[in-house]
Amino acid sequence: MSLIRKLFGSSGPSREKSKEQNASKSKDTGSKCPYCNAPLEKKPARKKKCPHCGNPIFVKEGRLLTEDQKLVEEWLDRLEMFGITRQTFEQHREQLAKQFGSQPSVNDTVWRILNSLVARTVDHSQAKLLYNEMAYLVRGEDKDPSPYLAEAAKHELLNLKESGVVSRVRVNTVNDDIVCPKCRGLAEKTFTIEQALNDMPIPNACENEDGCRCWYSPVVDF
Repeated sequence: MSLIRKLFGSSGPSREKSKEQNASKSKDTGSKCPYCNAPLEKKPARKKKCPHCGNPIFVKEGRLLTEDQKLVEEWLDRLEMFGITRQTFEQHREQLAKQFGSQPSVNDTVWRILNSLVARTVDHSQAKLLYNEMAYLVRGEDKDPSPYLAEAAKHELLNLKESGVVSRVRVNTVNDDIVCPKCRGLAEKTFTIEQALNDMPIPNACENEDGCRCWYSPVVDF
């Protein structure tokens, strides 16, 4: 056996292992930029700018994504609870593209989806969630989320009213360092549902630049 090794060198299995390692390296260096399709020297493990086109490459579960693709996937995760699929998203985007004459942004497409869901829902719990998603979207665009938070709070109250077992609610705050003075002054105060619907203490008086984070909890009288 030693003579064979001297004559022919390494054994078969070690050569196979070397081939596998080389193949693995080849696969790694075969990655391409999702924008310009240029080959990358090494597949990035985290966000990185493409050395060829300068666009940011995002990484999710080993897949290389454009910023647009990343935003689509993030919103699909958020909208999954409403039954929104990638096919639904693409259908809305295509319809908007025909209307605009150009490719609409991810946010424009999501806004259309949320509005279509709000228009046909009769469930106050779902309406509350949808308006909260609208508030999240506009907050990300540095716009005032208060109108949508107010709608979410209204549907929360209407849902409690329809239950028939709650007549009063209590205002709760997150109780951290960035709670605004107006919200802190409302903490633990109680209102009848009718009073809350008329006065709308959440979120119209809030001074937090990121939007009100208060919520109602039912007061159950025994």
